[in-house]
Amino acid sequence: MTSRREPPLTILTVCSYNRARSVMTELLLRRALTDADVRADVRGVGFSAGGRPPLPETIQALRALDLDATSTISERVDRALLHSAHLVLAAERVHVVRLVEDDRSMLRKVFTLPEFAELAAAAGPRSGRRFDEWLAVVGEGRTHASFLASKVPEIADPVGKPPGAFRSTALAIEEWCETVAALL
Repeated sequence: MTSRREPPLTILTVCSYNRARSVMTELLLRRALTDADVRADVRGVGFSAGGRPPLPETIQALRALDLDATSTISERVDRALLHSAHLVLAAERVHVVRLVEDDRSMLRKVFTLPEFAELAAAAGPRSGRRFDEWLAVVGEGRTHASFLASKVPEIADPVGKPPGAFRSTALAIEEWCETVAALL
């Protein structure tokens, strides 16, 4: 649980269009953090122009998990959002690369969701530590070279696949989000 003296964490979830994976991650992580009593502002963004609703398959997959995405509207990531976030959870390796290409120091807080869940589980619970201190432990030894050389786990894009792929993607994201929330 976060200290009440600290401001809420700001977490960005990122995918290509902010209409599927980042929407799922935003809503599922928000719920998992609320259930874990972790104060956080979770916001989904993408690389394309904003103003679009989630894909119908995204809405359907989240509805099956008792979440309503119908009022969610896509938003484009920008440098101000990126720099103000405490943590950025992307869907794919290429998203991480794009997010840190102009400022390599951002790698300290930009991960794929499954990568972060694995590294955070290996680092152990935050247990009252300041977030930036715990994040340094989570990312210890992670460099640009090691990131690019490793097989970083990603969230496969369900777009263009049957609706069941969206459901499977949402279930996998839910598991990663619950892992992260339990460690924060």
